[in-house]
Amino acid sequence: MTVATDLDASTSAYHVTLAENLTSILREGLQPRIGERSAALGEDVPRVYLFPSREDCETALSSWLGECFEDVEEHGLLILAIDVDGLTLDSDVGYEMTTSDTIEPARIASVFREDWELMDTKAA
Repeated sequence: MTVATDLDASTSAYHVTLAENLTSILREGLQPRIGERSAALGEDVPRVYLFPSREDCETALSSWLGECFEDVEEHGLLILAIDVDGLTLDSDVGYEMTTSDTIEPARIASVFREDWELMDTKAA
């Protein structure tokens, strides 16, 4: 098993998604949207949400974000390591950042399962 280590913190971030979205993400990238959770919180600007560190991602998954996904079956979530160098990033809080930029598939450096096992995306 290959397990993730933190990438270069200055140029990488993490995005959590449903495993069922992986094929389209690898084809089209991450598009800024107002998703179900954003709509419930009254967000009105389409964005892609990211965590600036593995620790921030793990904390969210073990608390508030994990609660949002409590109905998702085991292995139903994936964590994408994203190269954010050159993207316009915003943050109102230290544990999360957003971008209104489309994140192209080439920026997806790695895909991990929830346990941080590196996933082979060639089979996706």
